Amino acid sequence: MELKPCSPAHLAEMRRNAINSLFIAEIGYVEAGVLQCTSWGVAEVEVRQAPHNFETIDGLAVVTGVTPVVTGGKPITALRLGNYNALVSPARIVDMLAEKHLKIAIAHRSGAMLAARDPESAALMRTVQEGKHDAGSSDVILVSVPAGEWIATLAEPSTEARDVYARQLLLFVPIGVAAGFITS
Repeated sequence: MELKPCSPAHLAEMRRNAINSLFIAEIGYVEAGVLQCTSWGVAEVEVRQAPHNFETIDGLAVVTGVTPVVTGGKPITALRLGNYNALVSPARIVDMLAEKHLKIAIAHRSGAMLAARDPESAALMRTVQEGKHDAGSSDVILVSVPAGEWIATLAEPSTEARDVYARQLLLFVPIGVAAGFITS
């Protein structure tokens, strides 16, 4: 069923979709490059779409570093497709259940940074993109994984990795020895 743009039912549907998403903070409806309404309600000020930083092969236009005019929140990423945009906090993209000392960043093949956990993660991604990271460096374990038009980079201080490995050895070696005695 097609809903009339910015009608109460349309606003309710956009709000429902925003609330049911882990990543989307707000959904907007746009006509002729001007925001008409959002999941918060009808736009009371004129908000024009900013030019996008890049477009995915699926046609999703991505604008990074957008300061939301309607809510006045922190800089955010806008994802646009057709007459709709979704505002996504870059921090939500990389805020996973991982150790806080891990450096995580995601970038588009164009070089545009989509999300970084913190400024150090962003700096590391730029170093990797520029080919300046010393792969033989023993102070950081670095993994960069390209997937289609995206690249994810994760880094961990090697001292942290050694500590985790040592703790796992202390836990699993006795369990393995005990299991060996039980099965023999």
